[in-house]
Amino acid sequence: MTQYETDWVKDPWKQVWWRATFVDAATPDMQITIEFLAPEERTTDTQLQTLAIRKLEQMIYNKTIKIKDIEPVET
Repeated sequence: MTQYETDWVKDPWKQVWWRATFVDAATPDMQITIEFLAPEERTTDTQLQTLAIRKLEQMIYNKTIKIKDIEPVET
């Protein structure tokens, strides 16, 4: 097949960028947004949530996400 003949066929394993925003249930203003690669096709919301959580864990473990500062919460 030529490139022209296969252009219309989507690659089911093609990776695309997805964005996930994590929020604190108690404080919705507190958010962390990450971007991660996942397959474009055949990916359910549950699978994407799992991949996003794994990516966040990996970023914390690899110290790509670091603690900027720690301060007391005023009550």
